[in-house]
Amino acid sequence: MKQSRNVGFTLIELMMAIAITALLASIILASLNRGRNQSADAAVQSGFQNLRPQAEAYGAGGGYSGLCTDTRIQEMLRAIKAAAGRPAGEELRCGADANEWVAAELLKSGSTTWWCVDHKGFVGTVANATKNFTVLANLTTDGNIDCD
Repeated sequence: MKQSRNVGFTLIELMMAIAITALLASIILASLNRGRNQSADAAVQSGFQNLRPQAEAYGAGGGYSGLCTDTRIQEMLRAIKAAAGRPAGEELRCGADANEWVAAELLKSGSTTWWCVDHKGFVGTVANATKNFTVLANLTTDGNIDCD
């Protein structure tokens, strides 16, 4: 008499393998997304580092009025916005008057953290709670056009 032996996996074993695979996939996808956001933030920071000397050169020619509408500055701002992965019309802020200028972009990795550069030489993060970048005419809560 022949005995049949079932060779294969039970339903429980298959379900456990699928669950473990799904868990590992979710961890990997979360890490990749975080890496993408950090990469976008680094590109924004690099773009603003390139913007600062260009803005200072513009200001040396007679003040900062019109800085944010200058063709070269606009190209740099569009590149920063593209690096941040934002569509036109979202987030990036730029403002200037005769003596001061500031530009800021909301970082992708922090929903309330802005990367900001200004005429004083400040380059860094600013928490949304302490600054109001929603109105271009008055970029900061203290009435000055700067990051701090």
